[in-house]
Amino acid sequence: MSGKKILVIDDSEVMLKMLIKSLRDAGYVARGTTELVRFGRHLQEFQPDLVLVDVLMPDIGGDEVCRDLKEGFKDLKVPVYLISGMAEGELHNRARLAGADGYISKRSGFQKVLERIGEVLGR
Repeated sequence: MSGKKILVIDDSEVMLKMLIKSLRDAGYVARGTTELVRFGRHLQEFQPDLVLVDVLMPDIGGDEVCRDLKEGFKDLKVPVYLISGMAEGELHNRARLAGADGYISKRSGFQKVLERIGEVLGR
């Protein structure tokens, strides 16, 4: 068990629960939120090793959240990755423009998502 901590932000309760379960089953300590207003508190209390932000959310896009994070938490040493089921080219572009540390596509399923997270966290 790695014990690496991952914080997930996703507006879909169903997707969030499925992703958190998959992460926990893979040995990660995972926490998630659908509410951006609580994100700062989660970030400080949980102190994650990785933050995953869904791109397509109704109130504010994940790319905007990423930009705000990078600007608002200048001393943030945690990698922030955008995650989405959108076309990979668009996801890559949005991650680059948002200043994200990278991106993870949901298109290939949870197993590929977990493999990519393992690569990011050095497993």
